[in-house]
Amino acid sequence: KHFALWSFAWTRLPRVLCAVRSRGLSSYRRRSMPCPVDPPSPSSPLPRLLGARRLPPAAAPELKQGDPAPPAPWSAPQASVSPERWCVTRQDLKDLRQQVRRAVQEGRIAPTPFDNFDPKDEKVGPSFYTVVEHIIKPATAEASVSWALLQHPEGVDCDLFVTHAWAEGIYEFIDKVLASWPFMDRVVPSWPFLDKVLPYMDKVLPSRPFRRRGAWICTLSMPQNSDIAALICAPASSPFAEGLRAASEVLVVPNRRVKVYTRLWCVYEAHLAKKVGKRIVTAVRSHLGGAARAVATAALFCPIGVFLGKVSSLQGDWKDEHSSSWRANDVFSMTVWLLMAVSLIVKHSCLRMAVNFLGVLVASFCVAMDDWHKLHDIPYFLIAEVDRERLLAYDEEAANLDFKGSVRDATCSVATDAITIWNEIGGQISRVDNAIDILVRAKKCSPLLSGLADRGVDVTDAGFTEWAFLTWVAARCVVHLCMDIQISNIALWYVDTATNAILTLWVVSMLFFGVDRRAFCMRGFQKAMSLYFVSHAMLKIVAVCVGKHDFKGVLHNVGHVWRLAIFAPIFVVCLIHPWQTASIPGIGPRLVEAILFRIRQRPHKVN
Repeated sequence: KHFALWSFAWTRLPRVLCAVRSRGLSSYRRRSMPCPVDPPSPSSPLPRLLGARRLPPAAAPELKQGDPAPPAPWSAPQASVSPERWCVTRQDLKDLRQQVRRAVQEGRIAPTPFDNFDPKDEKVGPSFYTVVEHIIKPATAEASVSWALLQHPEGVDCDLFVTHAWAEGIYEFIDKVLASWPFMDRVVPSWPFLDKVLPYMDKVLPSRPFRRRGAWICTLSMPQNSDIAALICAPASSPFAEGLRAASEVLVVPNRRVKVYTRLWCVYEAHLAKKVGKRIVTAVRSHLGGAARAVATAALFCPIGVFLGKVSSLQGDWKDEHSSSWRANDVFSMTVWLLMAVSLIVKHSCLRMAVNFLGVLVASFCVAMDDWHKLHDIPYFLIAEVDRERLLAYDEEAANLDFKGSVRDATCSVATDAITIWNEIGGQISRVDNAIDILVRAKKCSPLLSGLADRGVDVTDAGFTEWAFLTWVAARCVVHLCMDIQISNIALWYVDTATNAILTLWVVSMLFFGVDRRAFCMRGFQKAMSLYFVSHAMLKIVAVCVGKHDFKGVLHNVGHVWRLAIFAPIFVVCLIHPWQTASIPGIGPRLVEAILFRIRQRPHKVN
């Protein structure tokens, strides 16, 4: 009760005094009448959280003829643009970061007991509370619009809705949002010619990878000098909700200061995203520095492997197919395949790094021994190091996002907002908890992943896409075209042609799949290649150890057929929607888990 009275006095009393002094008490009653809300359900955690009495629903005020209309919650320039277009671009965030950095250097933004940031720190910076008070509000006071409309008066199409807690540092927030911005908008330059061509390409590709994107961020999109309470009194029809419904995905920005989903407004945004079927993605820090160091370290093993291969070629008869040196070369060649299989199915970071380094070394050794077929294996191990660094970044943000308990423990600073939000969520608290749990485990939350989890599938890391295998396929095609490999057996030529056709269709089909189905399809072919690598390598090592050259030739022919026999059913399973695959009685969920399976460092405990 004391908390409710203190909240009322802090938020309402100054406006009451100003309204009574300037316009009279009746004007204030018309302006600040609370939004009509129903009392929370008996199962709502609101009474326990607030300790306050439930507010009865209030009727909307009736204006008599001749009374002036109540003032609008935002200015005319802000109201002239639809709320879903109150967005900022990637360049706007870069400019804001420079403004804040300049203000900190000039002393206009200084540490306070409330926000005791380090002025010399370039990674975290002042919180959004400080930035709004010192940068956003002074810049938008004269125009009476939001910071987003100050940059783009006509607005920007909304494609990204950003959920965040105000307590995080501005540098940390902007760096994560920029690093998690849709990929094509980061790499495609903004040229006038491309701006005319790319919309036509977006109509052809359903995933729309080339669309110019705008981000809806509450601190920058909302007019901070207006009556925010009047804007958000009805969450379902607030600018938050309109921006989220217009966005294609929701980006959650974790931070190291506070858990995002301990804030009630963030919980409501997760509930609304789950309700309207939006994909929720976790924002991560930039991993380019770590990836560059990992690739450079792995590349150092290339000259070492080439040197060892050249030295070994001078000490043995590697050209004789019946010599022990030739057999050792075959063993090294099959070892590369085994290392690729281990790298595909293991998540343990240190073990995977050692496997990738060893794979580069052995593949370089085989190339030095004139086994040019292993040339396309080296790019795989290098890009696998990039994927490993990306996965580490996602795991770090998942740890910052995860919290013990339930969203029913989330809090809100304004009592009336908490009542309205819990009234909107109702009995869907468990669904929001499940969505956040899927977001933490799978790195994404979408209708596809939620449906798989509801069918009993373990979706750990299911939303994470690895690009090493796709790089291997592209490098394999280039190497085989340059080497002009001839196959004398016409039957094997047909088998190899069918295999290459399946790989081509697989790559093309991923362009028309959504992000989640694309990750599922890529993971399926990774498992197919792992199975082929392990089985064929073990049989070939046995053939080399036996030493029968005829048996080795037969096994080489069988390998072509075995590869097609593995690829064809996996390709069919990947073309079928994962929901339909998981709905197969008995084996469906286990089949999907087999495709998504990866040996983890430690099991994840589901809440």
